[in-house]
Amino acid sequence: MERSLLRPLCSLLWMVPFIGNCQSLPRFVPVTEHNKEVIQINTDERTFYYYVPKQIAGRRYSLLFLLHGGGGTGDGMIYLTRISDYAEEQGFIAVFPEGIGNRWNDGRNVKTSLTDQRNTDDVYFLKSLALLFQARYPIDEKRIHIAGISNGGFMTQRVLCEANDIFVSGFSVAANTSLNLSKFCQVNHPVSIGFIFGKRDDVVPYDGGEVKIPYQEGGTTKRLAGGETISFQDSILFWKKQLQCEFETKKRLPKMNRFWGQEIRFESFINRVTNSKVHSYLIEEGGHIWPHGFYYVSEKNYGYFSDDLDATKHILKFFSETAREQPEVN
Repeated sequence: MERSLLRPLCSLLWMVPFIGNCQSLPRFVPVTEHNKEVIQINTDERTFYYYVPKQIAGRRYSLLFLLHGGGGTGDGMIYLTRISDYAEEQGFIAVFPEGIGNRWNDGRNVKTSLTDQRNTDDVYFLKSLALLFQARYPIDEKRIHIAGISNGGFMTQRVLCEANDIFVSGFSVAANTSLNLSKFCQVNHPVSIGFIFGKRDDVVPYDGGEVKIPYQEGGTTKRLAGGETISFQDSILFWKKQLQCEFETKKRLPKMNRFWGQEIRFESFINRVTNSKVHSYLIEEGGHIWPHGFYYVSEKNYGYFSDDLDATKHILKFFSETAREQPEVN
């Protein structure tokens, strides 16, 4: 999530409505079952967590990158997404990298961000990690995907623009397309992209304009300028044009919980030659969250941020359908 300062996940609970859990603690893969490494990238030491399925022999695996929001961490994304829970069954390796100063240089040129001002090459970092995992494990190069929330969602889009020779699809949660990216992005290889966005997001405006990063000072919430974005609808149009997709379908989706859930509007577009896809989920009353994101403080303090849409499951389904097509050989 977009924040100027790193704070524990539990401090975010006042920001969004959440669903408490009166049942027993669900099973999940904890941070302690993930590996943590530090590698040297240029002059920086870069940290990342990752989870490898226990039964890895005899098959090729998808590679999934999950990017935290501004002020977030790799281990925070492990809990928030719970994506590692599905690694064994669906056959993928999950990677949770960390940005310099807990932020990604996504191209918005945020004045208060250290990593933006020093112009950290995060695209190179993420490409290097992809190559590292390809060297270590039997990775299916047609199935290397990336997703992120907020600052991580903006970064996901930059990666698809600048590293589409490696990454084949991405998913942006709580992030439109930045104004800078919309001017300079050029996709040279077929990719697919999905969006999940809450129309009531008070950080990234639905109608575009300036991102407003919240921070705490003297017991009150203040806002920092976080760069310019185009609107949510213009973001979908931008990627539709980039990927030369045509309209496929439009519908309203059922909510997870009829008492708590909000209305969800789904649209999809497809390029029937390259099989590139653009999917969008708009939650009418949604905010700046990973829908159905999990928080865990202790065995008695845990739950979900919303019961509108299970973002993790929808993203995994999208990735399962967006492998890069092999060119035909005559």
